[in-house]
Amino acid sequence: MRSRTAAGLAVAAVTLAVCGAFPSNSSAGGAGACLRLPQARVIENTDEAVIVRSRPRRAYYGCLKRQGRAIRIDRRSPQSVSLVYTPAGRFVVSTSYGGRTADGRLRIWLILTDLRSGAEYRVFKSYFLDDCCGSIFGVTLRDTGSIAFYSSGRSMDDKLHIYACELATCYDSRRYGTRLRDLDQAQGGFRDFRLDGDALRWTNGDDGQEKSAVLR
Repeated sequence: MRSRTAAGLAVAAVTLAVCGAFPSNSSAGGAGACLRLPQARVIENTDEAVIVRSRPRRAYYGCLKRQGRAIRIDRRSPQSVSLVYTPAGRFVVSTSYGGRTADGRLRIWLILTDLRSGAEYRVFKSYFLDDCCGSIFGVTLRDTGSIAFYSSGRSMDDKLHIYACELATCYDSRRYGTRLRDLDQAQGGFRDFRLDGDALRWTNGDDGQEKSAVLR
């Protein structure tokens, strides 16, 4: 009898530990599809979605808690995923490496994944060379799929550029960043990069000027 009681307490403790990782006011049932993946480790957890890393395949997956379907993030090259950002609604953004160019530059992709449909969009391609150029910074995502970020980007010049676009108008699954808007550029970078409602706001690091743009 004691052994059965101890086993019951152990199961209860594990159940509480798993449930405690999710907000009590959200529908977390669908997260189980991700949590049941082999050696799944929670990377991000919001009211609507959970992101896990499945260790054996070194792949990242996302689940909407109201849907219960595990969607692989950047399914084209899962072992190259370097960073997964906090989801916004049903969308999640990740960065991944995609090989080197002939002159040794490392390709970096910014990928948006729709955790409801499984659709994947290559938003932007940049290059990284000798720790100086091409990294992607300040990624900001809305639950509509709109996105903003800054990077030295494809031009490989000495300035950073802010890019922004909305899911409904600028993404094409066969191409990347077909209608990205280049909003600003600076050598000194940007400060206070943030979304305020439908507007993106930032401060130009060169002149300290506060600027904004509507993401639509």
